[in-house]
Amino acid sequence: MKSKYLLFSVVIFLSLSSGLWARAQAEEVDDFIVNDPEVRRGILPNGLQYLIRANSRPQGMAELRLVLKVGSILEDDDQLGLAHFVEHMLFNGTERFPANELVDVLESFGIEYGPEANAYTTFDNTVYKLKVSTRDEEEFRLAFDVLKEWAFNATLIEEEFEKERAVIIEEWRIGRDAEARMLDEIYPVLFEGSRYAKRRPIGSMEIIQNASVETLRRFYKDWYRPDLMAVIAVGDFDVDEVVRIIEERFGNQKRPEKPKPRRQYEIPGHNETLIKVVHDEEATRSSVQILVKYDHQKSRYKKDVRQEIVEQLFYNMFNQRISKVARKENPPFLNAYCINTSYTEQTYISSLIAITQEDGILAGMEALLIEAERIRDFGFLDSELERARRDLLNYFEKLWQQRDDLESSVFIKPLMDVFLMGETYPSIDWQWQTLNEILPTISLEELTAYLEIPLSNKNRVVIVKGPSVPGITQLGDEAILEVFDRVRNLELEPWMDETISDVLVPNLPEPGRILSRSTIEELGVHIWTLSNGARVILKPTSYKAQEILFQAYSDGGLSQVEDEYYISARYAVDVVNEGGLGDFSALELTKVLAGKNLSIEPYIHGSYEGFTGASTYDDFETLLELLYLYFTGLRKDETAWKAFKARTTERIKHRESSPVASYNDFLWETIFDNHPRIRPITVERFNEVDMDKALEIFAERFEGAADFVFVIVGDFSLSAIEKTVERWLGGLAGGSAGEGWIDHGVRNALGVRDVSLKAGSEALSMVTHVWSGQWNGDFAERYRIQSLAAALEKAFTRVIREDAGGTYSIGIYPRLTVAPVKSYQFMIQYSCAPDRVEELSEKILSVVSQWRDGDVEEKYAADVSASQKRNLVENLEKNDWWADQIVFSVATGVDYRELLKRQILYESLSAEILSRTAHNYLNHDNYIRVVLYPKSED
Repeated sequence: MKSKYLLFSVVIFLSLSSGLWARAQAEEVDDFIVNDPEVRRGILPNGLQYLIRANSRPQGMAELRLVLKVGSILEDDDQLGLAHFVEHMLFNGTERFPANELVDVLESFGIEYGPEANAYTTFDNTVYKLKVSTRDEEEFRLAFDVLKEWAFNATLIEEEFEKERAVIIEEWRIGRDAEARMLDEIYPVLFEGSRYAKRRPIGSMEIIQNASVETLRRFYKDWYRPDLMAVIAVGDFDVDEVVRIIEERFGNQKRPEKPKPRRQYEIPGHNETLIKVVHDEEATRSSVQILVKYDHQKSRYKKDVRQEIVEQLFYNMFNQRISKVARKENPPFLNAYCINTSYTEQTYISSLIAITQEDGILAGMEALLIEAERIRDFGFLDSELERARRDLLNYFEKLWQQRDDLESSVFIKPLMDVFLMGETYPSIDWQWQTLNEILPTISLEELTAYLEIPLSNKNRVVIVKGPSVPGITQLGDEAILEVFDRVRNLELEPWMDETISDVLVPNLPEPGRILSRSTIEELGVHIWTLSNGARVILKPTSYKAQEILFQAYSDGGLSQVEDEYYISARYAVDVVNEGGLGDFSALELTKVLAGKNLSIEPYIHGSYEGFTGASTYDDFETLLELLYLYFTGLRKDETAWKAFKARTTERIKHRESSPVASYNDFLWETIFDNHPRIRPITVERFNEVDMDKALEIFAERFEGAADFVFVIVGDFSLSAIEKTVERWLGGLAGGSAGEGWIDHGVRNALGVRDVSLKAGSEALSMVTHVWSGQWNGDFAERYRIQSLAAALEKAFTRVIREDAGGTYSIGIYPRLTVAPVKSYQFMIQYSCAPDRVEELSEKILSVVSQWRDGDVEEKYAADVSASQKRNLVENLEKNDWWADQIVFSVATGVDYRELLKRQILYESLSAEILSRTAHNYLNHDNYIRVVLYPKSED
């Protein structure tokens, strides 16, 4: 959901024709939105703007952005793709930071290139991002120097330009999938008659391959200027100081005497419905999209806020209805939804989208339109509106309660929209007060009137996408247009909304008791043992108001299931979730839980099972009630299961058409030597799922609580939740304790293998290098292996991406397991041109050999260590990090106190340790290379 300054979306729709709505606007036209007094906004004499807000989460950190009203829409005809190219080049040299020195300097402070230092380009704007420490004054001030260098001092030298050209070609290459090829055909229709149709940010490869550096410099000179820029800063700092820094860094920059006009480009309207049917041999799903374009209007008054609330309620209620239709035994569509999306700075699109079977496009489209027409004819029901109100109110109440604990990144996007789109920036308090004022007064008539936007026949575009099958390729425009006329003339019946009880568990369980209590003082962790044998590990915190995170863990998982029933076990969680719980179907549960802020999800993995969940403090007991029903109240719903089977079958059927999916299947089969449990899911295998057996397996895995550990972290006191824990966790049956996992012989393939797969039509290869073997399971050794991966990723980014221009990104993934055996896989993966596979593989293996032999620069250890120290400071105040660490300790047997020793490990990391770890684990005796080549490759 898009949101404007947390609560309300930046999207304000065109005024509706309803007389009721027009009166509401007239009555409220003088009620201005009040801007947040905590935001400091200013403009320098040269036109550069700033928006600054102090925020204390995370402590000692700040989020900075350099935002430009400059995107691909401003490119000249000989510059297609160069707005994005400039964005790349700003990391490849400025006057103060030549070549790649900028990345080196940032990483020396522990700033991670990618997550914390990055940029992106859209049609209309370009944004540069930094996340920096405010504890270190040198780093904090340097960050503003970096923003200034990006803004005005790029060197754009020929040598770096040529190297980065190769990287951008690789970025384009990895994006050339079926979806991209279909978008090539869709955009000229969607943006017909507009400059946007020919200005996709990735650009033209002909121009990227042949453009001169002078053409690039022309774009930078024309558009990187102060009157098109803003600096946005949110963080744990003194606002006055930040204002002074911005004035010092940016105030002396002159604006051009004769600046090139920054035009606004429109998308022309059209009365006729535009239709485009596109298909691709590698497409994996079929869909129909009914899109309506409309102009964005800035929000100024409370009437605009009211319109946003109407929008939120409408989408909630409409999507609830079509979700019910999708769960029919023979659903007309596999999934459907209604959304709105911003495509350009002035144009938004309201979308009705149905995912269908390959021969069900028209049926799915008709069913989707029928539900929309049903609303136009009869409106929504009071009961639907009441549930949607509760959902909206409770969701925003949680945000309001957490307003002092929200992280700085949450505030960035709304403040960017202030600059880019002229939006207002009300405080959270003002928004919460206004929501409570307006929400009870929203009427059913307003919601029905809103439907005129997605059902408008002006500026409408219908897009059909899917695989190259007769149900798509033979579809004509007339057949699509006939659906609109046919549905409009149907005699429909009103929607029926069943009344259901809101009591999840009618008969309360007898509470258990807490038999023993212990405390790990150093961690602030408490351990309770319940009378049914379950253990509960609790960590009360004050990191985020009202937030409670919940996890549960038990050994066993899929390993406890015989091979004959393995596929049914794989889908056991789906069978349960589709069936509902207790007396309620899955759809009825959503009604019962309307207005509740909670989620809980079971899982069954290879050697363990459990739950992940979250709630507010107020809804924590409801979360545990649902957990209780997962143990005691399973429910079978054959109709819902058949609908799920239809959805899943359609998804699986075309999965092999995707070269990347086929490659991933082939990769894992190779790594695990074609073990039966690693085989990919096909339609034939999926049809082996037995619903009754799946339910039986789930019930066995969650038979009792004695072998479970429950983890609760967040905003609570022990005394406040003690009785709740005793009733809902202690009230579970105990069952047998000490159940473990069973070894089914899934092992890494031994020896050296070099295998390949041919799939796909694009000139794209993917390469994965895999080293495997045994490890000792030690906490410190795990740290060293993970640090090796982080360090090598930095090294390969330099060698393979920056120096060789061989790939857009390279990922390193260490996979460490402790059950059924202590084994590892160390994977290096990247994409590239097929004719560079051997060259880049040699570079990879050469670096690995150098590191194994001790040739490691100390800077890699220092940079990784700096990043780890920085992240730890932040993580220590996050509930999710603590919950994950506690479960990790339970699952691996690592002593909880080891969690406190990370700082010691970070301090000890060295080039020598990295080299020794590479020598121990990157052993060429067990090495696999798996390569994807296109079908056409000889």
